Amino acid sequence: MPVGGLARMGKWAIGAIVALQRLSPAEQYFRWYHAQEVNASLFPKKSPGSPILNHVPRTDHPARNRYLTGVIGRTILDDRISLGAGISVADLRAIDGVDLLYDGSIRILQDGYSTDYRLGMMADLGRNSEVEFLWFQNHLDMIHDVYYPELSPITYQFWPGFPTDSNLKRNSDHTRTSGLHCGYSRPLRDDAWRIGGIVTINWKSHPKIPEYELQFLPAIPRDPGYSRAYNLGIGLSGAGRSSRFGIDFIFEPVWTDTWGVADQAMETRSGGVIQPGGKTVENFFTFLNAHLRLGLAIGDESGGLQFGLHIHSISYQLDQLDNSRERWRRQNESWIEWSPSLGAHLDIADFQVRYLGRLKLGTGIPKGWPEGAWWNPISLNGSLSISPSGPDFLVAPTGPYRFEKTLIATHQVALVIPFGR
Repeated sequence: MPVGGLARMGKWAIGAIVALQRLSPAEQYFRWYHAQEVNASLFPKKSPGSPILNHVPRTDHPARNRYLTGVIGRTILDDRISLGAGISVADLRAIDGVDLLYDGSIRILQDGYSTDYRLGMMADLGRNSEVEFLWFQNHLDMIHDVYYPELSPITYQFWPGFPTDSNLKRNSDHTRTSGLHCGYSRPLRDDAWRIGGIVTINWKSHPKIPEYELQFLPAIPRDPGYSRAYNLGIGLSGAGRSSRFGIDFIFEPVWTDTWGVADQAMETRSGGVIQPGGKTVENFFTFLNAHLRLGLAIGDESGGLQFGLHIHSISYQLDQLDNSRERWRRQNESWIEWSPSLGAHLDIADFQVRYLGRLKLGTGIPKGWPEGAWWNPISLNGSLSISPSGPDFLVAPTGPYRFEKTLIATHQVALVIPFGR
């Protein structure tokens, strides 16, 4: 629930927003798997290889996040140049999707904060040409206290399906992001049509990455890492008496390198030794993503309709070097996500009603298990549910996956009441 305001006093402008968020944990349950030999020896009444499902909620209650944002700006040189600065801080007790990344856990407590700093400038170059610059820096520091059950055959003989004790594993998530953005736009032959372009550069450092416990993925330390991401885009827009049209294309190359660090001496396949602090697994990602957006608006200030389409192409190559097994492999994945949208707005007396509906097609959740697996995973709905939206989690897979198609629908209704008219 956000509450904010913006005020202008001569050449100065100032604003602030306060927001509270209540985030409920996903409906995910603790799962414990047995190998065929364990099932046959400890649970003779169960068929070999059959997993045991324990219905134990992961968290106790919804988490509450608090956000505060402040901005200040000023115009100079006869209002041809605008300067602005902003800062955002967040007290975080949960991040969407994290509770699904620790498979087998019974409880996850998150605690941390994020800070974001921004400096920007926009300049009028004359003849309706504009240029903008932005510098930003973001810090994310989170602690994940993950509780796992302590299980024993004796416990299950008397209290089947309920773990009586748990152990704690603490994970840290630290990310530093810095970036620069530049944009330029100008009219074509007349003011009805405009063309523009953007260039954005992001640098990310990951001093500490959590050791996620995903199905089918080994729990290896993923300590340091870094990423470099770029946006190169071009757009075209046009306006008529009662309609507006826009199209833009963005090419998004990303390079990410992460590696696992041994916390103790580890023997390699050939008999060598990886000393503490040495690299166990090295992951080299290369993303070549692209965005195509189309938009059409019909109407005027009293009311109208908006139609949109976002096509997101994701393609990446993973080169993975496993130093402990002395093995190298390459994996290529690609898919396309489609997001059509519909919007409407209507002015009624002194307020405005707005609606936005969006569908997301082409995305999916992992389903099934790697070919040749000797254990048989299961969940409540027969698939591993990973939130399709959320933070930029990056976990290296160990092999190709099958995906179950999903449909995501979003509806937003807003009531806008202006003050000071």
